[in-house]
Amino acid sequence: MARPIKGPDNPWINVDGPLTEDFPGVDTVDKLFTYVAKLYDDKPALGTRELLEVYEEKQTNGHILEKWVMGNYKWQTFAEVHKKIGRIASGLKIILENDCPINRAVIFSETRADWFITVFALFRINVPVATVYATLGEEAIAQAINETESTLLVTSAELLPKIAVIGKKCPTLRSLVYFRPVHLSKKIAVMDVIKQQFRNVLSLDELEAHKNTVP
Repeated sequence: MARPIKGPDNPWINVDGPLTEDFPGVDTVDKLFTYVAKLYDDKPALGTRELLEVYEEKQTNGHILEKWVMGNYKWQTFAEVHKKIGRIASGLKIILENDCPINRAVIFSETRADWFITVFALFRINVPVATVYATLGEEAIAQAINETESTLLVTSAELLPKIAVIGKKCPTLRSLVYFRPVHLSKKIAVMDVIKQQFRNVLSLDELEAHKNTVP
């Protein structure tokens, strides 16, 4: 038998407790990653390839394709990722706790290390998360946000132009967090429009700048 923790919008639990427990005391996804991070500590966890160069190449059919030259993988260890999750969770808690009694988040982004780290930071502060495919159009994105009544949107710099179009169509949104551009030399042209639509607009790097971590 299951019931919600507080109300219908809260996570549901088995009233008799977990049916099984593989690791004693490890009963949440956040606790599981903490357990794994301690176990593997200095082992590589997340790898990202740096974008070194972007150029255009004309195809035989006349089409122009953008080509990327990638560098070697740069790895973050389990310990580094775990600490980063704590710093970002702290920043998220600060911007969300005074916004709304109930917060929900939508992550609209390509899969990357920042995506993984951010979703675990949200797990740590008990914010429900919905994910949206990065390939969706503006109307589908707005529908996903409105159906979940999300207060926080997490996205990438590359997808901000889509958010600039639909931000006003999503009245529950208050905060936006974005991942820095993969192509670092590219400027974010729509930032002024974005800032007019959200109470809080921060990059993931700005969230991480908070020094205190959430226990």
